[in-house]
Amino acid sequence: AVEVTELPQLVAAFHSLVGFAASATSVAGFLTEINHEGLEGLDPIHKWAIYAGSAIGSITLTGSLIAFGKLGGILKGAPLNLPAKNMLNLGMLAGVVGLGALYNSGDASMATNALVGSTAVA
Repeated sequence: AVEVTELPQLVAAFHSLVGFAASATSVAGFLTEINHEGLEGLDPIHKWAIYAGSAIGSITLTGSLIAFGKLGGILKGAPLNLPAKNMLNLGMLAGVVGLGALYNSGDASMATNALVGSTAVA
């Protein structure tokens, strides 16, 4: 049985699964589409929805795992103060945006690599 005081970390754990599912579904949907119809078969809205779903799902997964760790006492509750953490965040954002430009390049191999790369960076 789950105690009432353990519900927040349980919700965080389930939420991390939602983020993983969003990323995995986006990547799998992309691979299915390009295997059947090629990259040309994807309209721009569907293509960018896949990219956004993958990136947002990855961010959700990471954030929820950190929340689970902090709420469960596995990680310290204090903020992580890395040197130049804002620059690291901006660098990762630039990476996701740059990979988004490569994803939209029109080449199926490049788009696949960019999608997987942005999923890992996010």
